[in-house]
Amino acid sequence: MTSSTTPPSARRSAEERRAEIVDAAVSEFSRQGLKGTTTAAIARRAGISQPYVFRFFRTKEKLFLAALERCFDRIQQAWEAAVEGVEADEPGPYLAAMGMAYGRLLADRELLLMQMQGFAACESDEVRALVKRRERELMRYFQRATGADWGLTQMFFAHGMLLNLAAVAELSEIDTKPAWAK
Repeated sequence: MTSSTTPPSARRSAEERRAEIVDAAVSEFSRQGLKGTTTAAIARRAGISQPYVFRFFRTKEKLFLAALERCFDRIQQAWEAAVEGVEADEPGPYLAAMGMAYGRLLADRELLLMQMQGFAACESDEVRALVKRRERELMRYFQRATGADWGLTQMFFAHGMLLNLAAVAELSEIDTKPAWAK
């Protein structure tokens, strides 16, 4: 029973609880991947029971997909914020802004590792379909936002993969500044 001086604990909405589970999933999946992570570990991290995880996500893979979507959403949102207010007639300033935003995201080790785990889990048809769809969406957004042609888009994304490798393996000797940002 709650005393009159202690406010009752606020109940979280289903959407808030779902977001908490996805946060916990990103933390766990980023370290152990789709196959190595247990839903019990995710439930523990979220402070809920394992059956409650399955109430929101019918399978572990569905939860992995939601965690991976979260990572792609963060990249998209960072890029959108980065180009807000940039006004230029050529792609350079947009590329620089988006590149810097991506560089800041790489400092989030969980996000970086979750992204890499997503690529590693592409043996699953569902994961591969999500990665293909979201990478294509990012590329289309990049082209619309920057005015870059397909060749420059490929270069930017290839450089992003190099940055992923450098960040995940802590390879400081790789020149992480592309020609367009020098």
